[in-house]
Order: sequence, then C-alpha cells, then structure tokens
Amino acid sequence: THFRVVCFMSTHDNQHIPVLLNPILDFLKTHPESKRQKRAFDGALGGGSYTSKLLDHGYEVTTSDLDYSAIENLSGLDKFIQNDQLKLINGNFADVIYDFDDSSLDITTLDLGFSSNQLESVGRGFSYQKDQEILDLRYNSNAGLSCSEKLKKVRTTQDLWTILYTYSGESLSRPIA
Repeated sequence: THFRVVCFMSTHDNQHIPVLLNPILDFLKTHPESKRQKRAFDGALGGGSYTSKLLDHGYEVTTSDLDYSAIENLSGLDKFIQNDQLKLINGNFADVIYDFDDSSLDITTLDLGFSSNQLESVGRGFSYQKDQEILDLRYNSNAGLSCSEKLKKVRTTQDLWTILYTYSGESLSRPIA
C-alpha cells in the first residue's frame, strides 16, 4: 500500500517547529513494516527536523531545498550521507519529485512558503524592513540575478507597472511605478 502525507511547518521565535512531525510518525507506525519501502522525500529541508527524524527511524531520505543555506547549515548528518541513506539536492522539489515513481515512497513532506529565518535574516533580501537590506528575493543567492539587479534593467515606468501588476496583481501598481 502506498500513501503520501503532505505537511506544513511553522516557525516561532525564529525557531523551526515541525508541527506535524509526531502525527506523521504515528501514522507511519499504523502501517505494517513489511508494506513499507522505508523511503521518504522531504521537499523542503529547512531546519532539517523532518529529515533528521525520518533518518533516525531508518528511512532512506532524499531532500531538497532551493535555499542553499539550508544545506550548508545542516550539521550532524554526514554519517547518513556517507552510508547513502541521505541525498541532499539544492533545487526545487517540483523538479526533483518527478524522479520517483508513484510506488517508491512511503512519505512526502513539503513546506510551501518562506520561513521567518529567511524573512528576518539580514543579507537574505526577502524583507525591505531593514535599511541595509538589498532586495534579492532568491532562495539561492548564487543563481541568476537578484530582484534589485533586474529592476535596474527596467527602462520605463510602463515596464515597471507591467511587472508589478503581472507578477503580484498589485492594485496600486501604477502609482507605485
């Protein structure tokens, strides 16, 4: 029997809290060991809470995150990488998930948003609330151009209005432009 669980994570005081971790582990316990592949996909590594716990429970985990700093900041998982129990991918889960056939995973976890760490960290470029912040808006700051670099290439007010309205639906895009 194949099953998938999609879950969402929460943050509190800049601390990553895996809000559905225990219910997921309880759910997995209700399915017979013999029916499981012991393979999981964590589509948003983040702080590594889901990945770590799944590894501790004997799962082979493939995990991805667009935010390269999530991969760089992971510690204590080297032994799982060395014994091929963990595969880390810097990329979008939507691109990676197609590598699996429908019956090869017991569980898939996804986080579909920003974390407070990304929004509050100076130098990440996701917030305009800090004076020293440069608007970047990329999970991977090594890929492509930052938002501020792209905006410098906009030549007319009409072009800026089109960008703001098309990509955000901002009703005040014309006055902003």
